[in-house]
Amino acid sequence: MAGEVVVDALPYIDQGYDEPGVREAAFAMVEEECRRYRPTKNYLEHLPPLNVSSFETPIMHNEFERLQNRLPMETLSMKRYELPPPPTGKLNEVGAWAECVDNSQAQLEHQSVRILNLQLMLEYCCPTWQRYLQTLTDSEKAASKKLSEIRQQMQEVNWQRKSSQTKGGDQLKALEAKWVALVSQNYEIEQACCLAEEYISQVKSNPQSFQDKISSMMARPGQDPAAKDDVSWWMKFAGRGVGTVGGIIAIVLGLFNATGIILASVSALISGVWQMIAGFIVMSCEAPCCCMFIDHVQRFSDWVDKRPYWNRALAYVVLAVPAIIIYPSLSSIFGSGLIFITGIIYGIMALGKKASAEDMRTAASAETSTSRTPSNMRSNLVANAQPISFTGAPVFDSNV
Repeated sequence: MAGEVVVDALPYIDQGYDEPGVREAAFAMVEEECRRYRPTKNYLEHLPPLNVSSFETPIMHNEFERLQNRLPMETLSMKRYELPPPPTGKLNEVGAWAECVDNSQAQLEHQSVRILNLQLMLEYCCPTWQRYLQTLTDSEKAASKKLSEIRQQMQEVNWQRKSSQTKGGDQLKALEAKWVALVSQNYEIEQACCLAEEYISQVKSNPQSFQDKISSMMARPGQDPAAKDDVSWWMKFAGRGVGTVGGIIAIVLGLFNATGIILASVSALISGVWQMIAGFIVMSCEAPCCCMFIDHVQRFSDWVDKRPYWNRALAYVVLAVPAIIIYPSLSSIFGSGLIFITGIIYGIMALGKKASAEDMRTAASAETSTSRTPSNMRSNLVANAQPISFTGAPVFDSNV
């Protein structure tokens, strides 16, 4: 990882650069870093000293000295291109005339060379220039082709960067959404823990009986705590426990039955699907916490809990019977049978709690008293009238 450059800028997916204040914030960060940066006096001290005279030639050295001494530059001598006669004082000297003759011959040879160059140019100039232009054109085409290839490579690199950044951006967005969901879930868990701690402190400060605690634990949000008090707490717990376990087992065994389609058994598939649906409905009613990934499950469970017990008993029995009728196998009987048993339990709960012995004796005494001759003024006159005897003493009739 040493020396690796981590690029955290993703220009193809990053947004917000044009928003107000972003550019100013970036400049402020750069200025802050510049203020914190303290360069040394000589940060190139680890390098050898620079040799500034390594490219100087003797001519350049002499010329630099002339410029430093502020001396004028020597003019160009045109003496060798001229044909001057000997000086006036040397007209009779042979040496002076010999020097002039040599100069004339040099000038003549120079002109001959120029004429030869012109002839060569007239003969070979056009083809040579054409070949030069062709070479230059070929070089230009090769350079243009190379430039196009480089631009194509740059475009491919940009496309690869865009593709990778777009793909990474989708992953980053998914991870960000997951992070937000986890943070929100942690907040909800923390809030639930605070509520639980507050509830525990309230329970410790005001202890209740074991039955009241179980009833409060079994209660749903918004449920009337005084409702259905005629049913024992263990009966409620049994119904909910059997329903939850039966729903889970019904889903698993229903899935096992649904695999019967491999053996071309349509009835097994229909029975398995029906049993899975029935198990899911029962589990949603009895343990909505297991199905919180579906919306409105808690609301549906609260609505079912407010209904009378006989409604739930009838619904569970109706849900359990079809799967057994369609495909009477061991898995159907066991899975739907637990749902049927749950319906039976709720049916027993709908009948209510059995009266005590004292209440039963009181009710029996009341029935015995009502079977005797009534003497209350509110009774029927005919039913309370006494028969009149013609031979015996007259009987007093209270209704007369």
